[in-house]
Amino acid sequence: MSIRIANPDQDLPVILQLAHRFEVFGPYVPIFEKFILSQPVPHVNVANLNLYVAEDAVQSVVGFVAVEWDCPPHASTAKIHGIVVDQAYARQGIASQLLHQVIDQACERQVTHLECLTAATANPAALMFFTQHGFQNQGIAGNYPLGQQAVRLVLEIPATTLLQAQPLTAKPDGVEPREEAVCVALAEPQGPVAPWPSAIPYEAIKGYFQSVGRYRVLAGSQAWNLQQWPQGPGVYCIWRTPSNGPRQLLYIGKAGKFKRTGDATVQLNDGCLTSRLQRWTPYCFQTQGPYAEQFEYGPNGSVNEIPQMDHEARYREHIQSSEIQVECFVLSAWEQQLSPALLETLLIQDHLKTHGDLPVANNEF
Repeated sequence: MSIRIANPDQDLPVILQLAHRFEVFGPYVPIFEKFILSQPVPHVNVANLNLYVAEDAVQSVVGFVAVEWDCPPHASTAKIHGIVVDQAYARQGIASQLLHQVIDQACERQVTHLECLTAATANPAALMFFTQHGFQNQGIAGNYPLGQQAVRLVLEIPATTLLQAQPLTAKPDGVEPREEAVCVALAEPQGPVAPWPSAIPYEAIKGYFQSVGRYRVLAGSQAWNLQQWPQGPGVYCIWRTPSNGPRQLLYIGKAGKFKRTGDATVQLNDGCLTSRLQRWTPYCFQTQGPYAEQFEYGPNGSVNEIPQMDHEARYREHIQSSEIQVECFVLSAWEQQLSPALLETLLIQDHLKTHGDLPVANNEF
């Protein structure tokens, strides 16, 4: 078995295949893709991240580890963001070799502390693996995107001299280490520990709605066609999808709200996703004037002033319809289990946590 730095062109497919092991905790495959391609990831300095792969005798990648060096607040700290081994190669000491590769590099860099997160109870193999290699359990650190509690583990590098004097297959208390599913968190949970996930990832919500047939995409000019929009209440997300750059979430909105009149029982109003096409603040699917077939936002006037203004002066931002995509989450007959307001909040909360800001066309939350 040999260990080397990952090569994006050569190793990306197998890295993504192995990364599916992390999906029990959340949608982490795209994160590992960004890691190996050195693309931005929230809360991670990708420029200081190394991804090492383990190869067998025929140079097939069978495992990897991702580690970020010089983590704040101390440059002497490094964080392991993921370590996993192909199940066909489990219990052969490969995860231990990957870990010791990281420790060796840490010693060369004069790193004094190595940190990672792993599941408190949902992944006992990983917790046992790290503690048997000298990591100390620092207690609950937060929740994974899918709700499992995470614990922080810390290894003081000077203490590894004791580990190196022992065989890697040592069996404390007669228990053989298991390396079947060694997974840790990709980004440190933020905020207080709560009995619910601090934020549910957008892609996780989208995947669920796709699986139950309540998700619809309106691409380009379809978004200007009233007949293409779903009927009934729901939530819609407007994206900019340029051909030469990353997607940008422009707006998250809802259709339908519960209202009470007098002493009557609360009722869901007649708000419908189709009505969201006809707004003129805070955005507009423009059909007239020089910006026809463009999505506009950043109004220069109030809801009453906009109709009185010249088309050229109404909005600060204009985007061609070819770059617009609308993702619809349909809630018909589900409103009492998942209200439009709750779903809208969950999606905006994830964006706020990930980007530290609202989508550019949302002005309040």
